[in-house]
Amino acid sequence: MENKTALDRIIDDSIPIWDECINTPFVQEITDGTIADEKVLKYIVEDSIYLLEYAKCFAYEIAKCKTLEDIRYFYGILGFVNEDETSIRREFIKNHNLTDFQVETKTPDTVCKEYTDFMLSQCKNGDIKEGLCAILPCMLSYQYIFKNVYNKKPHLLETKYARLMAFYCSNEYKDLAKEWKNKANTICGNLSAEKEKHLTDIFRTSSEFELKFWKMSYDNALVW
Repeated sequence: MENKTALDRIIDDSIPIWDECINTPFVQEITDGTIADEKVLKYIVEDSIYLLEYAKCFAYEIAKCKTLEDIRYFYGILGFVNEDETSIRREFIKNHNLTDFQVETKTPDTVCKEYTDFMLSQCKNGDIKEGLCAILPCMLSYQYIFKNVYNKKPHLLETKYARLMAFYCSNEYKDLAKEWKNKANTICGNLSAEKEKHLTDIFRTSSEFELKFWKMSYDNALVW
């Protein structure tokens, strides 16, 4: 039997929540291409606000790094957030006659605000492990969600929203997620039982916010 690391156990605790994410109407309908466009716009707008705050988390994490290798790890993830994730979202926003300024200065939905506040608090006030466990669920849950959906619905890459999902289904993203997880394993190694439980709670809270975000995007109207 494979020996699981502390991070493996932390992630396993949140898998049922990620499975709930898969079953949300938003994920099911966007992968079928049947979702209402205004719901996708709501998601894109709020996610753009989220990513702006998410990027700030890395400043706190990098400041706590003790090696250049760790700095490169967080900087590499930050580069992905700034370039790969935001480029397609900016295009979508532009196609809906909105500007980056309009989106980035919008008051966020309550769920978006509570989620980013939680992550920023963990990254600012906690140690590097606590911050890492607050930000990892976003990256790892997307790989888990869209890998599993793609295995059942390969046609999702032929729908009108395929460009928003394609990268998360790719081998490149799978390799990135594996790389991020491997490095996180070294950062989160040698944990006491008490520390592992604490980090599990942080990781689970962010995973629960991921679920709330999918539900918010589907259920709440976009309000400026």
